[in-house]
Amino acid sequence: MRPDEVEDAGGHKADRRLFVNGCLCILRSGVHWTEVPEQYGKWETVHRRFSRWCHDGAGARFLRR
Repeated sequence: MRPDEVEDAGGHKADRRLFVNGCLCILRSGVHWTEVPEQYGKWETVHRRFSRWCHDGAGARFLRR
């Protein structure tokens, strides 16, 4: 399964780009998760999905491409 096909509980394909952009924002800027801009969604949701991606290896697969 490709990383862009990873199904998130309650997630939609339309918001995957926002999620990835939110993660990139955090990784680039070094801000705390609670400071993720609102345009990327609730910080708790972005953090939870990022944690799941890291745990199941989807994040590593995504970054390898």
